[in-house]
Amino acid sequence: LDAFTRADESPLANGTWAGPARLAENQLRLVSNQAANAVGGRSASYWSAATFGPDMECYVEVPTIPGVGDHVYAFARCSNFGGVTFQGYLLTVIPTNDWYLERYDLNVGTILTSNLNGPTPANGDSVGIECIGSAIKCYHKTGGTWSQVLSATDATYGGVSSIATGGQALGFRLDNFSGGTVVTAAAAAPPGHGALLSGFRNSVIQRV
Repeated sequence: LDAFTRADESPLANGTWAGPARLAENQLRLVSNQAANAVGGRSASYWSAATFGPDMECYVEVPTIPGVGDHVYAFARCSNFGGVTFQGYLLTVIPTNDWYLERYDLNVGTILTSNLNGPTPANGDSVGIECIGSAIKCYHKTGGTWSQVLSATDATYGGVSSIATGGQALGFRLDNFSGGTVVTAAAAAPPGHGALLSGFRNSVIQRV
């Protein structure tokens, strides 16, 4: 959806982004062809050019991992951005190896599952979240290979909605943001589409 190869923006915009994602956080900005935090604290923006689903995925490359205790986010099935009614599912990765899957209701997060001994992301790795029916799964990509880290079952949110990304702390950088609607199919996903899911299921991603 976005490789961020354009002039700097503050906030992240290009007619395809809006924000913030949650109440009381900043929007992302674009710096040297990568998405970055605005002023410290939390920053997150959502893809405003289209909605997806109900089955969907969201994934992002992390060229620069944040410091220990800071965060990178991937959101799916989200709506009501920026206010007290924000809702959806959120993957939070906290170096060195803490992974959390949360459901947000009325802008309040509830941990569905976690792995406090998960893989330690390195610069250039990717993270992603997938929602297929009531199955919510989170993944880590390193060395060109995706591996599942978290899995939970939750049917609270299942309609057409949005995806987003972000993080906490000034040091992180994001790139190659993508995702979209997942449609099960008999043939494997073509190269460059469904990059998150193609290693796990025969799927085609419909993107706008």
